[in-house]
Amino acid sequence: MDVPTLEWLLTDPGRDLLEVAMAAYVDAAGDPVRAATQVRKAERDAERAAAALTQAELRTRAVAKFGALAPHMFFTPDALEQATRLRVAEHRAARLAAAQPSSVVDPGCGIGGDLIAFARAGLTAAGVDLDPVRVVAARANPAALGLPGAVRVADVTSIDPERLRRGLRRPGPTRRPGPGLRHRRLDSPVAVRPRPAGRSWRREGGSRHPPRRHPRRRGGRVGQRCRRREGGGAVGAGVRDHRPPRHRHR
Repeated sequence: MDVPTLEWLLTDPGRDLLEVAMAAYVDAAGDPVRAATQVRKAERDAERAAAALTQAELRTRAVAKFGALAPHMFFTPDALEQATRLRVAEHRAARLAAAQPSSVVDPGCGIGGDLIAFARAGLTAAGVDLDPVRVVAARANPAALGLPGAVRVADVTSIDPERLRRGLRRPGPTRRPGPGLRHRRLDSPVAVRPRPAGRSWRREGGSRHPPRRHPRRRGGRVGQRCRRREGGGAVGAGVRDHRPPRHRHR
């Protein structure tokens, strides 16, 4: 989907077509062929009809994240996967509102899911994203819910860090650095720095702490056993049992 097509969906004819697409998607039980047949009867432009059907499918999938707000919002497939769940965004916004900041800036705002939570918490919020399609969706989503918000297309690294310092937040799941990296402030010369190389003891389904090692015994023969026959000769002399005592790990 490109910017002109998404902007057309924001017009009155586009919203009417979205209503048709939503009804057709429900009547067809998710069958794209049957739904496309009904939508093409209302809109001859194949690109616009496909965009409306895509939005109908994405809105259905977005209910799991945004609940009752999903049928009024606009998405792209990748942005929906990256969007924060509404409950998580509202919890984060409530904690941020307790600090009473003057404003909040969301770098890499995507389709504006966090901006909606910030606005509902009474915060003055603005978003920045490099993708023009996501910026159009991020502007439309708060407006569709009657919430304020400002979004613009920009590269976060090109913005003055002093203007963003108070509004910086931790990025979403798919925008975080990979394993072995940690976060840095935007005004730092190095955005991320690798951790020192070392063995990680954290395993799937196991303990995050390294296993305990038994202290090495020093001196003496451990478990040496010697049996003697009647009349003298030694049997088993020098046989040692090196099995360590059992320890119960807590």
